[in-house]
Amino acid sequence: MSNFGVDLTEENLRRPTTSLKVLYDNMPSTSGCEKCMEHFGEDAIWCCLAPDTLVYTVRGPIPIADLVVGDSVFTKSGLRQVKRVGKREAQEILVLKLSNGRSIRLTPDHQVYASSITRWDREKLSQPDFIEAENLVPKKSNKFGHYVILPKSPKLSKSSSRITVSSFVHGLYEENGNCFTSKNKQGNPIQNMWEITPQDAFIFGLFIAEGSCQYGVVNFHLHKDELQLVKRIEKFARARGLQVNQKTDHGKAITVRFCSVILSQLFERLFGRGCENKHIDENIFSIFVYNANLRKSLIDGYYAGDGVQNIRQNRRSSTTTSQRWSEQLAMLYWLSGDLYSISGNERPNRKKSYAVYKTCTEHTKCSAHKLGHLLNVKSVTKEPFDGHVYDIEILGEESFVTHAGEVHNCRTINPSMYYAEFLKVWQEVQKWPKHRKRDVMVRAITNYLDTSPQKGCVFWAEECLVYENRPFSCRMYGVIPKESWDKRVQSLREREGEDFPIRPQCDKVVSEQPITEDDENKWFEHTRKCEEMLGVDKQCIELHDIPGGSYRTFHDHLLLEILEPEALNRLTEVKLSKPSREDIEAFAEVLTGMLEAKL
Repeated sequence: MSNFGVDLTEENLRRPTTSLKVLYDNMPSTSGCEKCMEHFGEDAIWCCLAPDTLVYTVRGPIPIADLVVGDSVFTKSGLRQVKRVGKREAQEILVLKLSNGRSIRLTPDHQVYASSITRWDREKLSQPDFIEAENLVPKKSNKFGHYVILPKSPKLSKSSSRITVSSFVHGLYEENGNCFTSKNKQGNPIQNMWEITPQDAFIFGLFIAEGSCQYGVVNFHLHKDELQLVKRIEKFARARGLQVNQKTDHGKAITVRFCSVILSQLFERLFGRGCENKHIDENIFSIFVYNANLRKSLIDGYYAGDGVQNIRQNRRSSTTTSQRWSEQLAMLYWLSGDLYSISGNERPNRKKSYAVYKTCTEHTKCSAHKLGHLLNVKSVTKEPFDGHVYDIEILGEESFVTHAGEVHNCRTINPSMYYAEFLKVWQEVQKWPKHRKRDVMVRAITNYLDTSPQKGCVFWAEECLVYENRPFSCRMYGVIPKESWDKRVQSLREREGEDFPIRPQCDKVVSEQPITEDDENKWFEHTRKCEEMLGVDKQCIELHDIPGGSYRTFHDHLLLEILEPEALNRLTEVKLSKPSREDIEAFAEVLTGMLEAKL
């Protein structure tokens, strides 16, 4: 006997599996998503973002094309890990320009978190929702229009502010916790485990603004009247046993410098070389993400060297030739609760510069609004595009934060099936090579432990691995008649609540013949009959879409099929502990290894 009281003999399995094959053969074939996948690759049905879209992560603002599985990205509910990165080709893209001078390029169907003004009173905002980009209306004067919402940054627990110098400067000799350039121990030692202090962070910011390095020398280019900055540099250097000297350049310009081979290499590695390449290395950016005091000191140091402050408006601004640093600075301000904009400026015979300044939007209370920062849509235009667009799946979350607001993330769908359908698929899986079965097992355990409401399909790996035996729900995907679809949506809303995420059917799927509600009911009843032929208790069959029934996701069926009750209970305990992505993957690998004999 097996699950649901079924006797899994070859004779007992023959009738329902044969009947399912007859049903599948007589259902009309569909094309659309599968055809797109065959042409474009595994993520053809995803609505996506241009590769240069900056996603806010603990490594800083990272182009979505450069994200990897395991990256921690910002969402409105906190940091979440990337579960999957996908891409596809696109021939058209939409450009969304916002009131703070920022813009984002995305496919027309990609959803953006937005609200609209419904009355003359600007405080009367409509209920925010995810709206497809092509349906956004530019906000003009007091007429109806949309605001894109950039969520407030979440509160984060303080984390370590320690860096290991030898991880960034290679070839050092280490002894008693100190670093030297050689075994001869020449020059002043630098402590290998460096605990960053607010004073250090201030100097880092000042270096980004006014610093440069030559071999063995760290320079700061200042005005001769900036005596307070000279004193800060001296204090920093003397704490490490270094001497500071200065020279007059021309006019009122001076160079303040100290000599240290290790620090000159470290500063170049962490903050870049040349004014147009200044940035914070992504390996230490998280220090300023988690530590508000260090972040404030870093910004204060930068503006002390290269900023302008309007005391009357309590507004700071600066100009840099480093685009990467301008984006990082804007994100650091977002983490501090402020909204800063960036505008590029090109002049003949000059390097392109980027002005970073505090945003004053049409909605004057945008920074203080409970929704976050509200940026009115200035324009929505389409333009030709030839290249890849990207999207990500996130563990336990349905959206993420970019440089231009919050956007929805897309995912493949995890299909449900009756037990008879599972057994038909499982018969095919058992014929696979061992490594392919192992991969599916790992994905099944990972999906079970993932607490997000929707999960990716365990059978999608560049193509559908069980396309010929895919279950009824996959065959009906995208072609469910509207009357039936509306009933399902209403049922889900009643059971899960109004806020339960339900995406509309994929409009890329096309059936070779029209499908009516009567057709769907007839085919569905055939599937139920197959479940009865198998010997599943009718009460379990009736519990459709409800825990305890025989209609479940593949990973639920699989784990019930091969795990003993004690192992299932242990797995449930792990799930309830809300494990991290690393813990989920590690547990899945260990458990799969233990079960390889059953694969």
